[in-house]
Amino acid sequence: MIRTTLLSLIFSLAIASAQPRIFYSDLESGPNQGGEGGRGAYVTVYGQGFGAERGSSTVTVGGGRVAAYPIWTDTKIAFQLGSTAVTGDIAVNASGSGPSNGMPFTVRPGTIYFAGPRGSDGGSGKFEAPWKTLLKARQAMKPGDIVYALDGLAQTTDDGEGWNTCFLLRVGGTPGKPIAVVVYPGATATMGNVKGPGSAIRSMEQSPGHWVFAGFIMRADNATVALYGSTDWRFVANDMSCPNGDSASACFETGLTTHVKLLGNTVHDAGKVNASALYHGVYFSTDSNHIEIGWNSIYNIRGCRGIHFHSSPLQGGGPKDPTGRNQFDLSVHDNVIHDTQCDGIIFATVDPSKGKVEVYNNIIYNAGKGPATPENSGNWSCIYVGGYTNTGAPGSGVVEIYNNTFANCGTFATPPYRDAQNAVQFGGSNPAMSVQIRNNIFLQPRGIPYTTTYNSKGTCTPGDQCKGIFGSNNLFFGNGPAPSNNVLVNSIHRDPNFVNAAANDYRLQSTSPARGAGIATGLQVDKNGVKRPQGAGSDLGAYQYVSPGNAQNSRKVQ
Repeated sequence: MIRTTLLSLIFSLAIASAQPRIFYSDLESGPNQGGEGGRGAYVTVYGQGFGAERGSSTVTVGGGRVAAYPIWTDTKIAFQLGSTAVTGDIAVNASGSGPSNGMPFTVRPGTIYFAGPRGSDGGSGKFEAPWKTLLKARQAMKPGDIVYALDGLAQTTDDGEGWNTCFLLRVGGTPGKPIAVVVYPGATATMGNVKGPGSAIRSMEQSPGHWVFAGFIMRADNATVALYGSTDWRFVANDMSCPNGDSASACFETGLTTHVKLLGNTVHDAGKVNASALYHGVYFSTDSNHIEIGWNSIYNIRGCRGIHFHSSPLQGGGPKDPTGRNQFDLSVHDNVIHDTQCDGIIFATVDPSKGKVEVYNNIIYNAGKGPATPENSGNWSCIYVGGYTNTGAPGSGVVEIYNNTFANCGTFATPPYRDAQNAVQFGGSNPAMSVQIRNNIFLQPRGIPYTTTYNSKGTCTPGDQCKGIFGSNNLFFGNGPAPSNNVLVNSIHRDPNFVNAAANDYRLQSTSPARGAGIATGLQVDKNGVKRPQGAGSDLGAYQYVSPGNAQNSRKVQ
């Protein structure tokens, strides 16, 4: 009896460690009827551990089995809702490994359209008679509608609206009823052109927002996406590149825009040679709040930063200017960021007291490589927290940085000024704000600091908020011993024993001192969706250790 119980427990633990995990979906709502075959919307979920082939595995929505599965891989499933899908959780029920976590989904009314290169804008937009262009879809769609871009569709020229863009948005959806523009499962569709216009997608300030764009190849002369003065945007699994980008802009940029989700996109090869320091990969500018950036890959960024948060006044500043306040409710997690000219991430103007400012489960390497920008300005870190304010009340509270892996940060050999190279830096000019680092791994070249705090020294006074950069349970290696002070405690100075750091594979080996060395942060899974902790304590860094024989061990940095 004891043996049977023990075997049952071991089997249950094995199943739990290998259960499928949904990270995100392209759509959060849609109709379960209409569209192709009358079976409703196609939805795609992204995650880990679904199984290389479907076999007897299923997907349910609100407990009802979906109608069809045009794509099934270990990390991506596209399915059609069907009539038995109802409002509730999307769940992947993988054969042999049990159910996944739930992902909320709302079944609601809406019309489903299609557009493709063999269609006609004089048609109905149905699957059997698709439109020819996305511009026709933009003209016809109402809140709650979805258009699927069929294989080969391309919107790569100026739309003639007078705003130097391929797809200008003057209107939008409504809360709970976004307008969605999604690539049909397995198809390839393009928006924008690297030779111009300036942007692939642009919103007018009077646009209400409430849009979804998913699965596109997006290209632009300067910004694939430029959003202004609107709310509720969802960009999922798009490939964005702006190799000619320059000026005060970014390959993805927002201003006066709130509630943006940037999930599972690739932003790469952005910025021309010798681009301005004001050009970035991703830029959330003035009063852009309530932002989630998760599971993206951001790399080969010229100009300056991989991700930039910076708010400045647009009406001259001062107490009567309503713009340019510090930013808040910012979550940057589960991303891979590498090969940036300046910082990997900069939080220039933030206020954590109004809403979380957090960075976790990210892998950031080769950030801050240089060279110098034309303006001879910038900073060279994996993460830089400026801590300053351009207008309005100063920020306060704590920026949280935990369970990240940092490697080779700030390697620019000849920066124009001192103390500008490091892995994590805090500007330090605001004593009401601080940075807490926990459960991170720092692998730095010799001579380049792990952390730098300007204008103040880190202190921790009982009963008061710690100042500067403080924290615990971090591993420091490469640039000598771990920082020795009373605000960074329980530090480890040992080789983290990555699987292959030279090949940018930052998973842990079984002998890693990072295993079980973490402090509780409330984080439940690692970058691969593996449960934290696996034993007595959480592992340090972005990856929880998984034995080589476990299928979840196969996913690494791309």
